[in-house]
Amino acid sequence: MYLVPWKPDIDLDEINDDRAARVLDAVWKADPQKIFSAIANRVIHIHELDTSIIHGDTTSISFHGMFDDLDLNPFIPVITLGHNKDHRPDL
Repeated sequence: MYLVPWKPDIDLDEINDDRAARVLDAVWKADPQKIFSAIANRVIHIHELDTSIIHGDTTSISFHGMFDDLDLNPFIPVITLGHNKDHRPDL
């Protein structure tokens, strides 16, 4: 079974907001990070890419302001006091 059925000859009238919403719901339920990882692994395999050196972007994220009612949802970053990685001490 495919998450998103592929039809090379799909008519644009078949693409609507209901179909897009169902696909996005299915992507969320399947876990977007797992989908991305599966796609990346498949691309590496198909194209026989050298993975001896991989750059991982660990961009800093900063939050400003008051956050009194934080939800403990695992998909929401835990906000703590401290330094961001831009100014190191030490990451």
